[in-house]
Amino acid sequence: MVARAYHPSGKSAPGALIKLVLLAMVAGVAIGAVESIVSKYVVNLVLIFPLLIGMVVGGVATRQIKTGKIRAPGSAALLACLGALVGQATIHYVDYLLWRNQVVQEIRADTEAARANPEVGAEEKAELAQITPEQQLDGFLELKYGRGGFLGYLQLAAESGVSISRAGHSVGEDSDPTLTGSGVYTLWGLEFLLAAGVAFFMAYSRARHPFCEICDAWYDRTVAIAVGNGQKQPVKDLIKTIEAADWSAMLAPATLGEPTKGLSSVVLVERCATCEEHEPLLSVKVVRQTGKGKAQTSERYRTMIRTDEMRAIAKILDQQAAAEQVAADAQATASADARS
Repeated sequence: MVARAYHPSGKSAPGALIKLVLLAMVAGVAIGAVESIVSKYVVNLVLIFPLLIGMVVGGVATRQIKTGKIRAPGSAALLACLGALVGQATIHYVDYLLWRNQVVQEIRADTEAARANPEVGAEEKAELAQITPEQQLDGFLELKYGRGGFLGYLQLAAESGVSISRAGHSVGEDSDPTLTGSGVYTLWGLEFLLAAGVAFFMAYSRARHPFCEICDAWYDRTVAIAVGNGQKQPVKDLIKTIEAADWSAMLAPATLGEPTKGLSSVVLVERCATCEEHEPLLSVKVVRQTGKGKAQTSERYRTMIRTDEMRAIAKILDQQAAAEQVAADAQATASADARS
């Protein structure tokens, strides 16, 4: 039997994808604005903040994927990715707004001082009165970089450089920048990729969780049907019995082996908790105890199985349970006879 991967249906609840992109973008803007303010006034955690944006947006997306029953991994991941990109862009835009407000205030103060200075001529004062501080700033950006506003600011920020050797932004500060020009653009590009990649992965993974189209519900029941030896060869032998659809051999003690101290294999079945007509997901995982009550779990094999195959497995498990009960009863009877 060739392993069969689970294939999501691509469906979702009405309006769930629209709600997903709206929530992802709102989350991105919110966390981006907060990170911009923190980086300016507290600490600038280069490459850490983009990861945080990806995690926050990805977390919001996965929650909506679950509640909206979104089974379209590609669409969900791209929408979450968009939210993360908006969040990362928000950092730069809020940086621009904070910088612009500060510079405008400085220009306004200089202009008022010039207009109050008796040494400044009337003609020059008249010129100062005709142009606002905002226009002066944009004029400077357009003269120096060929464009004003946000795009001009980005060029100024790249030229000024970014220091990644200490906390805080370097734009407008007396510091020796670590990166300038193309290096800054490369850093920004990497930050966008990190934020988008984390959100994409989280959303894509969640939307690929098995879903019962019959009951319109996520698989929410996971049952361990067998535990065995976690060494390499016993696990390989166990997987061979699954690929051969030899369920009796899969559940036989000779195949499973005895778990060793700190290392075991587990055969799990994920399924819908409501109906019996769906196709369960069977997987083999190896659990390694790392000490202090912690464990590492790695998946070695997974496949979808047919409904009739699950019934066959359930029948074998029932027979094993009945045989164990008979053996336990016989042992109890023998012990009672020995005492009498």
